[in-house]
Amino acid sequence: MKDLTPLHKEPPVKEQFSRPGSNPRFSVVTAEPRDMDMFSRILSRFPSGRCLTFAYGSGVFKQTGHKSTKDNMTDFIITVDNPEVWHQQNRIKNPKDYATLLRLFGPQVMASIQDKWGARLFFNTLIPFEDGLIKYGVISKDAMLSDLLDWESLYAAGRLHKPVLILEKNVNSHEIHSALRLNLQSALHTALLLLPETFTEEEFYITLAGLSYTGDFRMIVGEDKNKVANIVKPNIPRFRELYSKRVQSLSNHVELNPSRGRGEQDSSSSGRHHHLTQLPKNLQWFLVKEWNKDGRYRDVEDVLRAAAVDRDSDDMIRKALKDIVGKTSISQALKGILTAGVGKTVKYSGAKLKKMAKSMN
Repeated sequence: MKDLTPLHKEPPVKEQFSRPGSNPRFSVVTAEPRDMDMFSRILSRFPSGRCLTFAYGSGVFKQTGHKSTKDNMTDFIITVDNPEVWHQQNRIKNPKDYATLLRLFGPQVMASIQDKWGARLFFNTLIPFEDGLIKYGVISKDAMLSDLLDWESLYAAGRLHKPVLILEKNVNSHEIHSALRLNLQSALHTALLLLPETFTEEEFYITLAGLSYTGDFRMIVGEDKNKVANIVKPNIPRFRELYSKRVQSLSNHVELNPSRGRGEQDSSSSGRHHHLTQLPKNLQWFLVKEWNKDGRYRDVEDVLRAAAVDRDSDDMIRKALKDIVGKTSISQALKGILTAGVGKTVKYSGAKLKKMAKSMN
């Protein structure tokens, strides 16, 4: 790397998932975006058996084009130990959250639909709560760990590449704690492989936030065309908080200067090889598959060494992301028609299409 202005010394920041709360079973992050009492009331409507719950999206953090977070639906992902038991209890507590057909089928079918189709999440949407609406996705602990560690679908893991409000995390679940950290590290290594030697701070965060939208068919039909930039621009300080320590831990490979809004990385083959060896399993295996299309056999180590010197390997990584995200985004959307019901699907899709049209004007 060229000589850079010394990295700006950031004040100590709290970890995304390590601040203890009053409940000894969980770590709870206190944040200013919304009234925490409201989040507590929302959580109290659900059964126990949760090991990680977080809120995300425009109902929690301000996004460009949205006047207020309170005007938007609040989104949650709830990680549970046993999906069948959880749905059974939730169907009793909140029967109207579920589509009529699925209420008749019962929790065993709900859990099967959740785990075998799409991104292994079960969403209930457009749920009235007090003066607004909520949407929540349910995922098993095993499925969450697979996505965080291996990027199985990037559906849940990708949301955690961006600032979220973690409401509950079982402090005894060291697997989840470790997987959350590794997911952010994987995002950092992947983004650096996609970026040039020099870049702006905003480009850095837009690349990170955009990983899980690469290949998502909703970005073609149904989403605001400026969605990623709208997420990043009003939330630069939160992205800094999320990634600053992790960037500093890679000081031999990258430097990011927030005061100048610029970054620079070691783009040599050895620097790229380091990032490639840290990619999640699904990305590495996609590279192996692509490299071996000529009929020759190369193992993972051979492929990563070759990719490090190939200046077009970033295109292959984008192709891998499209492959991972694309196939699950379509099947998850189709599953959403079943879990939400036709009426809610039409209403929800109509709102999304309006946002898309507005962004194209």
